[in-house]
Amino acid sequence: MTHPAAPLFPPGRYGRRREPHRTPRWLPYALAIVTVLGTLLLARYLYTRYGTDAYQATVIGYTDISAAGTTVTLRVQKRDRGPAVCRIHALDNSAAEVGYAEVPVGAGTDVTLRYRLQTSGLAHAVDVLGCRVAH
Repeated sequence: MTHPAAPLFPPGRYGRRREPHRTPRWLPYALAIVTVLGTLLLARYLYTRYGTDAYQATVIGYTDISAAGTTVTLRVQKRDRGPAVCRIHALDNSAAEVGYAEVPVGAGTDVTLRYRLQTSGLAHAVDVLGCRVAH
């Protein structure tokens, strides 16, 4: 006894059989384009909102190093032109903090300044902890 591959139904009893639905050729391409554009717009929004800092401070160098202090040269780039305050600290060779200061930064969008940081020991590194708007 052989079994047919597909069941045989009496004609007309179960209605007309539907043809398979065919997706238009352009639809997957259109969906891909919309997805890529949406992803790019979302990435741009998130980058402008969270990706760029209002302040970018860099220690250009430090000179006149002694156990009492060091002279720090900072470059601060700001979005707005108003004054700001940057926090800096000095570390000794065991990474212990030996100096800390809140440095006032003048008006302008790109400010380079020198500041004498008082320390309680010999500084081996100076870092900028962050900047904020001056109150």
